[in-house]
Amino acid sequence: MHYPCDLQWKGVLDHGKRYWSSEEASVPADWGGAGCWGRMLNQNYVRMNTTASIAWSLVWSAYTNLDCFGNGLLYAFQPWSGQLSVNSPVWTTAHTTQFVKPGWRYLRPGSGVLPRGGTYVTLVDGLGNLTLILETLVGKCMYHDGCYHDTHPAPQQQVDFS
Repeated sequence: MHYPCDLQWKGVLDHGKRYWSSEEASVPADWGGAGCWGRMLNQNYVRMNTTASIAWSLVWSAYTNLDCFGNGLLYAFQPWSGQLSVNSPVWTTAHTTQFVKPGWRYLRPGSGVLPRGGTYVTLVDGLGNLTLILETLVGKCMYHDGCYHDTHPAPQQQVDFS
């Protein structure tokens, strides 16, 4: 799906199918955008069973006068030089991926919405290991007056995962 936001195709979840977001993360490459990217990674799974979110753009290498300038996990303004700038959303990606390996799977019963805002997802390796990822940004879907500039965290909350 292309920028799925919170859309679901009827019957996909009923048949155990998974979504992939084929283009996602058109967010500013700053800490606010990093929070939005993390929120999208979690919420895409919680809301729609999306198991892959592909960033647009992975490497931003375009003229500075474009309307959507400033997106991208990495900047390469002079790609021929080999110089890259690592932007804040890369660190969000690391928080989601550094404790899992290829083959790990999302655990549906271990994922959901937090009581006072935000989401959590659990990934497991099938050998008894797990990782739990939480995000606490509030607001609607980025494309419906939400996360693009709304980066306020949810109120402090205590959650028991036992």
